[in-house]
Amino acid sequence: KFYEGYPAPFLMTAVRGERLLTLDKNGTVSLIEIDTGRTLFSYTAYGIKTVSFARDGNIVAGRNKTQGMQNSLLLIDPDTGETVAINDDNLVTFALSYDETTDRLYSLGFETRNGRQKTVLKGHSGTTYERVETLLAYAGEDAGATLALDEERSRLYTSIGYGTVNILGYEGFTSLEEQNHIPESLMTAGGFLFSLNRDSSVTV
Repeated sequence: KFYEGYPAPFLMTAVRGERLLTLDKNGTVSLIEIDTGRTLFSYTAYGIKTVSFARDGNIVAGRNKTQGMQNSLLLIDPDTGETVAINDDNLVTFALSYDETTDRLYSLGFETRNGRQKTVLKGHSGTTYERVETLLAYAGEDAGATLALDEERSRLYTSIGYGTVNILGYEGFTSLEEQNHIPESLMTAGGFLFSLNRDSSVTV
């Protein structure tokens, strides 16, 4: 019940082992010990949209690119409080997922190319995730694009561009069967993919 007195509503949470990672409405990223409710680390910055666990207990935050911060990704060490900008050209990064098996970070965001804004799915690798590969691009803004990772099989599911769900596995991309619903949120559990759709329906 430690969260009852939390100063702002959670926008997202993630669990790894005995630690809970949260992002609240005030832009505060917190690392909380689940058993005791003790806050192990807290960091607040303007424009943070999403957070994810990463390698070696580190945290990655996606945010708005600003005049003072020319990158939309931050690598945060909760033990030392050190923050390092991750090389990226996104104007904003709004969704993240980390595959511990392959040590690869995935991001969704907006990028301007040749004067036009695109919604892009990228893969990041390297010591500080400095190597960037664009995996999918949609010519337009899809702020509702979403990610879900099946950690057991290292499969990434993504909806981007108001279309079908794409699956990234070891053999590249495949697509699920077309459906008449646009995904709002994706999640995986027990070998199943669950889609909460924008028309309030649920697909499994």
